[in-house]
Amino acid sequence: MARIRKKLGEILKEWSLVNDRKLEQAMSVAKGQGKRIGEALTSLGFVSDADVAKALAFQFEMEYIDLDQPDAID
Repeated sequence: MARIRKKLGEILKEWSLVNDRKLEQAMSVAKGQGKRIGEALTSLGFVSDADVAKALAFQFEMEYIDLDQPDAID
Protein backbone atom coordinates (compact mmCIF):
# COMPACT_ATOMS: atom_id res chain seq x y z
CA MET A 1 0.00 0.00 0.00
CA ALA A 2 1.42 3.35 -1.04
CA ARG A 3 2.02 5.99 1.58
CA ILE A 4 0.24 9.28 0.98
CA ARG A 5 2.70 12.17 1.04
CA LYS A 6 1.77 15.37 2.79
CA LYS A 7 1.92 18.48 0.67
CA LEU A 8 4.72 20.97 1.22
CA GLY A 9 2.34 23.62 2.55
CA GLU A 10 0.82 21.15 5.02
CA ILE A 11 4.26 20.31 6.40
CA LEU A 12 5.23 23.96 6.79
CA LYS A 13 1.89 24.65 8.46
CA GLU A 14 2.38 21.75 10.90
CA TRP A 15 5.79 23.20 11.74
CA SER A 16 4.05 26.55 12.47
CA LEU A 17 6.04 28.37 9.80
CA VAL A 18 2.95 29.49 7.85
CA ASN A 19 -0.77 29.77 8.47
CA ASP A 20 -3.79 29.29 6.20
CA ARG A 21 -3.82 32.94 5.10
CA LYS A 22 -0.17 32.86 4.05
CA LEU A 23 -0.63 29.54 2.24
CA GLU A 24 -3.62 30.89 0.32
CA GLN A 25 -1.68 34.02 -0.63
CA ALA A 26 1.30 31.93 -1.76
CA MET A 27 -0.93 29.59 -3.79
CA SER A 28 -2.45 32.58 -5.54
CA VAL A 29 1.01 33.98 -6.36
CA ALA A 30 2.23 30.55 -7.48
CA LYS A 31 -0.72 30.08 -9.81
CA GLY A 32 -0.56 33.62 -11.20
CA GLN A 33 3.19 33.59 -11.81
CA GLY A 34 3.66 29.96 -12.77
CA LYS A 35 5.78 29.20 -9.71
CA ARG A 36 5.86 26.27 -7.34
CA ILE A 37 4.44 26.82 -3.86
CA GLY A 38 7.89 26.74 -2.24
CA GLU A 39 9.14 29.43 -4.61
CA ALA A 40 6.11 31.59 -3.89
CA LEU A 41 6.48 31.17 -0.11
CA THR A 42 10.13 32.23 -0.23
CA SER A 43 9.56 35.11 -2.65
CA LEU A 44 6.88 36.45 -0.31
CA GLY A 45 9.31 36.16 2.60
CA PHE A 46 7.13 33.73 4.56
CA VAL A 47 9.81 31.03 4.82
CA SER A 48 13.49 30.64 3.98
CA ASP A 49 15.01 28.49 1.26
CA ALA A 50 16.34 26.25 4.04
CA ASP A 51 12.82 25.84 5.47
CA VAL A 52 11.57 24.67 2.07
CA ALA A 53 14.55 22.34 1.60
CA LYS A 54 14.03 20.80 5.05
CA ALA A 55 10.31 20.33 4.37
CA LEU A 56 11.01 18.73 0.98
CA ALA A 57 13.54 16.38 2.58
CA PHE A 58 10.93 15.45 5.19
CA GLN A 59 8.27 15.00 2.50
CA PHE A 60 10.42 12.56 0.53
CA GLU A 61 11.85 10.84 3.62
CA MET A 62 15.37 12.07 2.95
CA GLU A 63 17.99 13.51 5.26
CA TYR A 64 18.54 17.28 5.11
CA ILE A 65 22.20 18.24 5.16
CA ASP A 66 23.25 21.88 5.48
CA LEU A 67 26.39 22.06 3.36
CA ASP A 68 27.26 25.46 4.84
CA GLN A 69 27.93 23.76 8.20
CA PRO A 70 31.51 22.49 8.51
CA ASP A 71 30.50 19.25 10.26
CA ALA A 72 27.52 18.51 7.99
CA ILE A 73 29.09 15.53 6.26
CA ASP A 74 30.71 13.49 9.01
